[in-house]
Amino acid sequence: IMLVFHREYYPLEVPQARSNRKDLPSNKLPHLNPVSLGQPPWLCLHRGNLNDWFAEHTLEDLIKRVRGWFRDAACNRLIPEGDRFEPTRFMNSIGSIVFNIKQIENLLISNWETNRGNQDYGFLWVDFLNKDTLDLSVNDRFPVEVILPLAKNTNLAPIKNMTRRVNRLVDQNDALTPMCIGIVCWSKKDNITVDYFGELPTTLEGLLNFCQKYGLLLDLALKDYTGQDLQFLNGIPIILAINRPQPLINTESSVEYLCFLLNGQELAMQENTFQPGTAFVGPLLHRFPLVPERAAEIAGLNNNCITDQILFLGCGALGSKIELHFGRSGYVNFTLVDYDELYPHNFVRHALLANHNGSNKAKAVKKAIDAIFDAVVNSTIVADSSSALDWVIGSKKEKLSEFKLLVDATASGVVFEAVVSGYLPDNLQVSRCEISDFGNMGILYIEGLNRTPRLDDLQVSLFDMAIDNAVIQEWLNRERKQREQLVGPALDEIAIGISCASDTMRLSDDVVSSHAANISMALRSVLSNKLDPSSGHLYISYILPQDNGFNKVATESFQVKPFIVL
Repeated sequence: IMLVFHREYYPLEVPQARSNRKDLPSNKLPHLNPVSLGQPPWLCLHRGNLNDWFAEHTLEDLIKRVRGWFRDAACNRLIPEGDRFEPTRFMNSIGSIVFNIKQIENLLISNWETNRGNQDYGFLWVDFLNKDTLDLSVNDRFPVEVILPLAKNTNLAPIKNMTRRVNRLVDQNDALTPMCIGIVCWSKKDNITVDYFGELPTTLEGLLNFCQKYGLLLDLALKDYTGQDLQFLNGIPIILAINRPQPLINTESSVEYLCFLLNGQELAMQENTFQPGTAFVGPLLHRFPLVPERAAEIAGLNNNCITDQILFLGCGALGSKIELHFGRSGYVNFTLVDYDELYPHNFVRHALLANHNGSNKAKAVKKAIDAIFDAVVNSTIVADSSSALDWVIGSKKEKLSEFKLLVDATASGVVFEAVVSGYLPDNLQVSRCEISDFGNMGILYIEGLNRTPRLDDLQVSLFDMAIDNAVIQEWLNRERKQREQLVGPALDEIAIGISCASDTMRLSDDVVSSHAANISMALRSVLSNKLDPSSGHLYISYILPQDNGFNKVATESFQVKPFIVL
């Protein structure tokens, strides 16, 4: 073997373990990092970050791992029994391409059905994810997303016109990103490739030879591509679909997608024939678009409850952070209610940033979450710019029966009184969250079955805990002193639930974020039916200054038994 050390970064960067055997059967061995044609094979020794592994091990440990790799290779044990086909490992990629494999597979299946299972090609309508990476060079990143895969016989005139119009306006409109057209090629339906790819081409000539070997019509696709004048940018994204003998690891698909970027600026045509020469080809990492189910899986949450309908009243500092936590975790079946708009001072504590300045809070939060799941065509989030009172006692009260959980994040005493005194559906569980004691406490009230205990009962129970709870006692004592010393508008800023909408409120973003994270986790427990539904619950998060200069962060939960109402 050969160990290749980085002159500057060793030992922070692990030495590359390579084989000096020119006859090593790279196409028959998994766990190899692809290299350029002619380079020594590069062993993949760890599925995670090998640099992190090496930081806790020695050079001797690395040699032992290499020895183990060759032992497993000789015994055909590099892939654990029962594991799926290992996809090609792209190293030193120059960017990424986001697409839904179902979209591409639908194109393949449709073509195979009409084309007797033969190999063919199509085109890709592609959008940049970042306009700053428009210029193609070896050191640039090239992140793009496939908007639509297209059969080769598609009338591309409307696509070309739209692409030209968007690209002309990119410099004048920050919301637009450049667009281009790419190529997708696939082999015959019954052409199953069992080879692993220990070597990958870095020039167009090498890529064309690769495609010829595995039955892919890239040469015809490029000729058609240039003939229809489909090149709008220097970079040409290319996807090659390779049939594998079994599904790939972490997917249900037996098709592997190898993605490349061709520097079209270096293309040359002579007498309608390509003269590829050294036109640069670099690998692109395939990334999956995010959908709510996948987000819930990544977040380690239960998919079964992400369909429950939630009504959020209030999309201010605390509410927006809770709602973004839910959205990022795949909970997208909710309605957001807030009549207020975002102004510059809101961005000190709000979950959103200044690009939403002047927008309605509910609609802005919806837009931000929808943007995470751009692969979802029909959003399930509803944004309503009316008042919370319209839902509790007004014209929209009839819709409350559609929801499982109501979360009042308004910090409004008026809304609190309306929710307490309102006649709400039996199937609706009511909760309220707020920040108190100048940010030292975050409180979540969760009503019990048939609204007993109710929000006001839970609030009284909280006050009653001051007898035994020193933290709550100190808070209420501070409240009393403030009420004795201050009069007028100042009292509004030290109420039990403080509003973060005012620019006179002194409260940092990280304090709000801490309470929002804890409350979000507690609300997920409600949706997952982890709490006793017959009782009410109080959930309190504390941020308490300590003498050593640090804060003590803690949480407490209390079960409140149903009250007997006379």
